Amino acid sequence: MTFFRCHIAWVPLRESPASASQMVSTLLYGESYRIIQRQKDWLEVYTPETDYTGWIAQSQHSDKTTSPSPSYLLCKPFHLSPSSTLPPILPAACRLTYDEVATLHLPHHHLIALDHHHQFSPELLLQHAQSFLGTPYLWGGRSVAGIDCSGFIHLLFTLQLVTIPRDSGPQSRFFTPIAFHHHQPGDIFFFQNDQQQVIHVGVCSSAMHMIHASGTVREDTLTEQGLIHQDGTLRYTLHSVTRYLP
Repeated sequence: MTFFRCHIAWVPLRESPASASQMVSTLLYGESYRIIQRQKDWLEVYTPETDYTGWIAQSQHSDKTTSPSPSYLLCKPFHLSPSSTLPPILPAACRLTYDEVATLHLPHHHLIALDHHHQFSPELLLQHAQSFLGTPYLWGGRSVAGIDCSGFIHLLFTLQLVTIPRDSGPQSRFFTPIAFHHHQPGDIFFFQNDQQQVIHVGVCSSAMHMIHASGTVREDTLTEQGLIHQDGTLRYTLHSVTRYLP
């Protein structure tokens, strides 16, 4: 089974084989995918990093395989010089080989070794969350070019080498439920619609605030009823409070 390697900074993963089709997720540079089928100028692919299936344009496919395997995860976006053979911007959570890192002379503090054990840190989770403040909302997005609420949470945990589901519904079942008044920074809050379906997610940043992707990545007020935007309106009804327990 051959896995290929994304060679573009970010590639839209679409619901169906058409440019106008809804974007459901994003492939980041260095992530892997295998081809399920071909349909004219489109490829249906599966990507293990998000456990997602979708369609990418044939023009965005490369025959570059995942050998050698990536050795590092980039923990913050990095701008390259125009003379580089890599994309001009490398997004956070993209995957780089040892040779790519050596060629680019990337600072050590920009990198996370994929083969090392890392202790989960709620403080580091919040540092990464704060670095995305102001990023525009984009359905299916997973980068500084645009990000959705569950993609934001998925990316934060990816940057700690923790694999979680891509979408908010499965995410809500992945974490451990806790009582509202026991929450602390780094906990994950989920919100529901009138049918009690999970429709939104964010990360607790303080006793009364949460960072989430809604319009932009922003910080808003938390209450036991739900999330209050800066205009004072209750925008999301609380579904559950959860915590990641390694």
